[in-house]
Amino acid sequence: MSRISFCPVRAFTAVLAFNIAYSVPAANPPSAPSLEPVGLEVNWTGQAVLDPSRDKIRFITNDETLVFVQSTAGVVTALNAEVGRQMWVRQVGRNDAFSMQAVSNSDLLLIVSGPEAFGLDKFTGEEKFRYRLPHQPTAPPAIDSAAAYFPLGDGTVYGFSLQTLTHMARYDTLPPGVFRPYLWRFASNERLEHPPVATDNGVAFSSNSKNLHSVSTAGISYYQQFLNAEPSVPLALDLLGERRNIVIATEDRNLFSFDLTRGTLAWNVPLQRRVSRQPLIVGNRVYLVMNAVGITCVSTRTGNYVRVENNIGSTDRWFVPGIESIVCVASDFVYGVDTNHRIVAISQDTGLIHGRASMLDYSLHRQNSVTDRLYLASAGGELICLKPVGSDFATYHQRPEDEPLQVDVLDSDDSDTPEDSDQR
Repeated sequence: MSRISFCPVRAFTAVLAFNIAYSVPAANPPSAPSLEPVGLEVNWTGQAVLDPSRDKIRFITNDETLVFVQSTAGVVTALNAEVGRQMWVRQVGRNDAFSMQAVSNSDLLLIVSGPEAFGLDKFTGEEKFRYRLPHQPTAPPAIDSAAAYFPLGDGTVYGFSLQTLTHMARYDTLPPGVFRPYLWRFASNERLEHPPVATDNGVAFSSNSKNLHSVSTAGISYYQQFLNAEPSVPLALDLLGERRNIVIATEDRNLFSFDLTRGTLAWNVPLQRRVSRQPLIVGNRVYLVMNAVGITCVSTRTGNYVRVENNIGSTDRWFVPGIESIVCVASDFVYGVDTNHRIVAISQDTGLIHGRASMLDYSLHRQNSVTDRLYLASAGGELICLKPVGSDFATYHQRPEDEPLQVDVLDSDDSDTPEDSDQR
């Protein structure tokens, strides 16, 4: 285990680090024996920059390469997701301005602070653009490889080209041949309180008017689905293989899966309880937190409940009571947090609890849908990354083709000598 030390990069960060060191007791990383029941080990520990006497962690987000910690004061700390090394720290927006959860693509971090959108190089923190939106956003944006999509308070969604925003910031003018700063404006005249979801095929968003909209990246409507109830949680995307489906949970205890571009209903499953957190989709399963009293899972292919054998020779629905949230899926387990703030390892195949580990010093966590790493934080901004025992490289759930190559290196004693090669 390596502990990542905090290196101040600016004068204000040095002051904040001083407050962290002397105002808040340090969190104690869990020991190896305490993590053994859940099959985890400490990958790294690190420190986010904030003043714990007045600030709190607002959001923890991550993608495959970086972890981003946003404080209520607007300070953003970026750390390497695999080794915990601090990449950069900067103030984004005005101090204490209300900010929304960051989103990222392969090279850009996008944060809405107040009425402005900030685009940062996610590896260096360099500001690429700052743009004042036409209206106050009502939910965090979505981003794909080329554009960003903002739900605004006037009941519209704007699509902006990232290249256009960057050009405007650099040259203070629109690019040649571009006649307006945005790509398109989609007016639904409905309040959008959940963030959109986006792929390179299209954008989907739900409204409080019981509607699901899907729009192409050119701003042309694919379809509008009328639902019987409002969405209860943000949308999720099922992108395994050729599937491009939207999974939506509604207040009337239903779960739907729609094709992103065609609008066809892949399946619908009535639920016993309301879904209270965004669905977590990994592989061919979608994991659901049911009204903060437990978790269950259904098949993303059929919508059927996953069933497991019980002790009387029949099968029951896969359901684990007492789980308030899900952290991630790693190895053979689903990792959740129970009502006593313990990490719980649950077998994906049987739904049985393998073990529990107390994490009282790290009360904040991120639901990680992209890798098999667990990211948690303390009130003082200390971070810890847990990984399955013996896992050298992270598993990428959504983009397995981007995983680092694992190269087997032979010891010098095992390599062939020229004589050996000649004999063969």
